[in-house]
Amino acid sequence: MSTDKQNNNQPAYRLFLIIAMSTSIVLVSPVLMLLVVGYFVDNFFHTTPLYMFLGIGIGFVSGIINVFRMVQLMQKRKKL
Repeated sequence: MSTDKQNNNQPAYRLFLIIAMSTSIVLVSPVLMLLVVGYFVDNFFHTTPLYMFLGIGIGFVSGIINVFRMVQLMQKRKKL
């Protein structure tokens, strides 16, 4: 009987894990990518970490926008 409950919860649990992992990747990847780009631009121009901080800020905003788009897409799919 307990195995039936576990089997019923498996799809919801997997869906939750997929959403959590994809959200974290969508949020963190632009920050890391633009951080690295900012680091190399700072080294090229021999500046303080100005572009690195700028990259972190732009990456964070971009990540938030991507998460927002992902949530909207999931809500649209849920309505269908």
